[in-house]
Amino acid sequence: MSFLAGLALRFKVALLAASGVLVALFYLWGRWKIAAASATSAEGRADALQATHDLERRVSERRLELSIRQRQAREQLAAKKERDAFDSQGWGP
Repeated sequence: MSFLAGLALRFKVALLAASGVLVALFYLWGRWKIAAASATSAEGRADALQATHDLERRVSERRLELSIRQRQAREQLAAKKERDAFDSQGWGP
């Protein structure tokens, strides 16, 4: 009879150990899933930040191009006004 009691006790201990291993595995799996979701979220935020940075860079380049074209147009207009002023005085060819 003590053999059966010992066997039952060994079975209970083995079952307890197996359940402990399973709980540990499920805990680690859950932590891994949470970390993976967090990494995916961080990648999404990084991609959005990079897209915003690229857009800001394109906008600043476009503003620079426009300011250069405006300056050239103002210079051409000023040069034309100077030529017109001389034309009205009878100077030039």
